[in-house]
Amino acid sequence: PLQSAKIKGAPNSKTMKQINLTAPEVQDNQQPHKATKSRQELPPLRPGEIQPFDPDLLPDTVRPWAQDVAERMCCPLDFTATAALCTMGAALGNTISIQPKAKDITFKLPANLWGGIIGPPSTKKSPPLTEMLKPLKQIEKQLKEANDQLLKDHEAELQKYGIRLENKKKEARKEGAYSFEPPKSPAPPQLKRAIVNTSTGEKLHEICRDNPNGVLLFRDELSGWMQELEKAGREGEREFYLEGFNGFGDFTSDRIGRGTQSADTVCLSVLGGIQPGPFEQLLKAEGQSRKADGLLQRFSLLVWPDGIDFEYIDRHHNIEAEKAYSALITRLYELRNTAGLLEERPAIQFSHEAQAYYIQWITKWMRRIQTGQMAESLTAHLAKYQKTIPAIALLIELADNPGARVVSLKAWDKAERWAQYLESHAQRIYAPKISPKIVA
Repeated sequence: PLQSAKIKGAPNSKTMKQINLTAPEVQDNQQPHKATKSRQELPPLRPGEIQPFDPDLLPDTVRPWAQDVAERMCCPLDFTATAALCTMGAALGNTISIQPKAKDITFKLPANLWGGIIGPPSTKKSPPLTEMLKPLKQIEKQLKEANDQLLKDHEAELQKYGIRLENKKKEARKEGAYSFEPPKSPAPPQLKRAIVNTSTGEKLHEICRDNPNGVLLFRDELSGWMQELEKAGREGEREFYLEGFNGFGDFTSDRIGRGTQSADTVCLSVLGGIQPGPFEQLLKAEGQSRKADGLLQRFSLLVWPDGIDFEYIDRHHNIEAEKAYSALITRLYELRNTAGLLEERPAIQFSHEAQAYYIQWITKWMRRIQTGQMAESLTAHLAKYQKTIPAIALLIELADNPGARVVSLKAWDKAERWAQYLESHAQRIYAPKISPKIVA
């Protein structure tokens, strides 16, 4: 079986060992640094304010390519930035997680993200999504080539097995035996995947079983995927996707026709685009009890930027920026080969300085959303940031510092600013003009 496919152009195992996958130990009597006032605090978010995307929120290795694509395609930078982060999260999956608490080693958060871009027709949602996904699609192509060979080899083994089985039967008949012990049949190969587009829940369950570090579900139109979940016989698939967001949980499905299917780890990233109208209908449908399960709120990396005026741009693309971004996605995916050799999935902690500001942020954040003063849907959406924001910090750190032992304050600062930026979009998305029942 294929344990891990080697991706062309990726760092070799010797290079990958340069990253220290063991975080520094924290002594029982060691306390995190206190947050100091020397760090500039973020200004409070004004009601109704939609923050423009700041390019500095992106890792240095991602920013040039995201800007280049957005400029040439004349689309908001928000689109390429969101797609880039989701692609990074899908490449890494749960291979390396972040341990937000200094001493609680049982609390780990994977890097898989659910993201979406909202915009009216003709706002060029599809082109930037496709462009930022290219490196991961190239990995998927190479995995398919490896899978095709595995299936070919497996078919040859099945033919040999058939011959051995017939020989056993003949021997048993000659000896007058009523039964015999058949030869062991060859196990089907584990087929590695990076991206899935359209799949039934049962098939995706099987794909996740063979890819415990995670796969990306990409749909150009997320509304189509949501509608598929409403088809007769597929209503129960929502629970599977809910578990996939967590990134570490197992999932077992028992069906009369297919028997029992089990996946020790289900890790799903989701990315796509959607128009305001269909999204409004999804929000309204949450009034039905079985749909108020938090599936929609798991799209915590959800943006709806203002449109930009069209400008005709015709120039060569930034080749060096493209290469750097592509190499990053490949490097993050290739970490699966190194971490897969370890008994336990590795986790990275915050630096002592970053830890202090994380504690400050998570305390204020959770207390604010627990006041009950916000709409239930908006509260559920913002509550998912307690996973999303540390995951963003991890991705930023690994992007710009391949040998990272801790997540630095610089990476956390960017992640915290992502929280405020995303909340400004959440206020628009869940505003009364979309759903009368929601008060932002």
